[in-house]
Amino acid sequence: MSEENVDGYTQIVDAWNDGDIDRLLLFMGERVEVSSFLVGIEGGYRGHEGVRRRWHDFHDMFPDWHAEIEDIRAIDEFILARIRTRGHGRGSGAPVDRVMWHVARWRNGTVFRLSSYRNESEALEAVALEQ
Repeated sequence: MSEENVDGYTQIVDAWNDGDIDRLLLFMGERVEVSSFLVGIEGGYRGHEGVRRRWHDFHDMFPDWHAEIEDIRAIDEFILARIRTRGHGRGSGAPVDRVMWHVARWRNGTVFRLSSYRNESEALEAVALEQ
């Protein structure tokens, strides 16, 4: 199943980059939980409606956001991915170029939890805590 999860995660990133929220949602469970390292500020997002809200919130701030997978690993039902993200702030035009880590936990062929982390050690710790 882990190879299918790698492929699914890659398709999620491709859908995000293509601006195709409907295709992205095909890989998200109905009760998916999405959070970032800004969860204390922005809160979490739940379900397909929450993912749509996150999508629109994010694209309002960074209309040209693009993600590139630099490393991807399957660990049981988890995907651990290092992604480089680039874009520009809508209001300021300020460029953003950063690396972040995603942990995607899969169940029955869809993601039921997707979280972002600042670095690899935080992401690995999250995987260890959930196993």
